[in-house]
Amino acid sequence: MKKSRIEGIDNLIRSTTISHPGKLVEKSTKVLLEMPVSLKKEMSIYCAIKGITLKDFMTRAVEKELISI
Repeated sequence: MKKSRIEGIDNLIRSTTISHPGKLVEKSTKVLLEMPVSLKKEMSIYCAIKGITLKDFMTRAVEKELISI
């Protein structure tokens, strides 16, 4: 029997979290992507000005985009 799309999404969500008594902790993963060098430089300058890491910037940007869906 073929899984429904919802079951697949539910399984993906469950597989990306680790259960601990009283709290839910997400696993981390590495993401590799290509982008124009000029964009990377612009992001690095922005992060330096704001005092945040590039990792935090990218994480917040992705979360913001996902929330708007």
